[in-house]
Amino acid sequence: MDKNIIILSNEFERSAHMKEYKINLYKDLDEDTIYLPVVFPPPIQCYLPISIISNIVTANMNNLNWIMHNFVQLFKYIDDDKVESFPVQQFMYANQASISCKEMTNETRHIDKINIIEDIIYCIENGHYVVVYLDESLIPGMRFYKRRPIVHSQFIFGFNRKKKIFKVINFSNSTDRMEIIDVAFADVKDNFYSKGLRNLYKKEKNEYVSNKGYQLYAFLYTDNTGVIDASLNLDVIKEQIRQYFYSVNSSTYTSFFTGTLAGVWGVNVYAEIEKMLHKEIDMRMICLLHEHKIFMQYRINYFDSVLAEEYVSVVNLAKKIKMACLKHIIKQKTTVSDDVIEYLRNMKALEIHILKELFDK
Repeated sequence: MDKNIIILSNEFERSAHMKEYKINLYKDLDEDTIYLPVVFPPPIQCYLPISIISNIVTANMNNLNWIMHNFVQLFKYIDDDKVESFPVQQFMYANQASISCKEMTNETRHIDKINIIEDIIYCIENGHYVVVYLDESLIPGMRFYKRRPIVHSQFIFGFNRKKKIFKVINFSNSTDRMEIIDVAFADVKDNFYSKGLRNLYKKEKNEYVSNKGYQLYAFLYTDNTGVIDASLNLDVIKEQIRQYFYSVNSSTYTSFFTGTLAGVWGVNVYAEIEKMLHKEIDMRMICLLHEHKIFMQYRINYFDSVLAEEYVSVVNLAKKIKMACLKHIIKQKTTVSDDVIEYLRNMKALEIHILKELFDK
């Protein structure tokens, strides 16, 4: 089994110019640890479901082609203060071109018939990545450890029988960043079968979690080279950028799979983000905005390197917004200052200017 971890360099964020997104292979030296290929740090981190799928595909394809074709569009639901990239998170846990997804809940297999440790190990040994939902407040090292009970997904990509640990990528409570965390078999087992977790499932407002008793997903990557064209299709990418620029409802093109989603789309989302920042700071949304600009720069570079260089300023403004919001949270401020709103408005104006140049040529 391949034990590679792909490391993507983020050097371009610290540069005033475009830099190649370098992929460095890492080989684990511990022969007792079994890994499936992963990307670390993950190229997308804002929402874990998106991070997991993009991680699996990028690691196995060893390129960013899948990401370049996805998450170009942004939208906001009409009745929810949440900005997402498109396709939406819920669509991520479904069968796709290169990934098959199997879900287990009490409806498909009763919890009493599960040996959670051996089942996870069996999945990984047979090439399946595992996502299991646990009470993160009881898992040492996790972001919500000893903070508050919360049902949250855990992305498991490896294990070590001798050390009795799983390898998990999730947000750390020590850095508040995604890290590779060693989670003891015993912690997973005790958590999975606990009455406290069952009660959390019952109280969960998220319809995809509530009353399911437990949730476990197994993802299998299949190399469909020769069946599916996984190369870059610049016409498709440019069309998606066009839909973002002109605020087109992209779900009308994918309604057979995603349904038609009513909401605010494309660059019109900026006004909604500004409204939400006056109410509260949602760092997931802010990180999404930053990551969106990072990869948009790479997409623009396929068509015009000069405009891509100009777009560096958009990426830098997104990073300024993220850092300013983090400082506000540290100071326990619930809303942002005027300078953050000014950064946001400047970013919108500059991005629109650059994209207009792209489509006017």
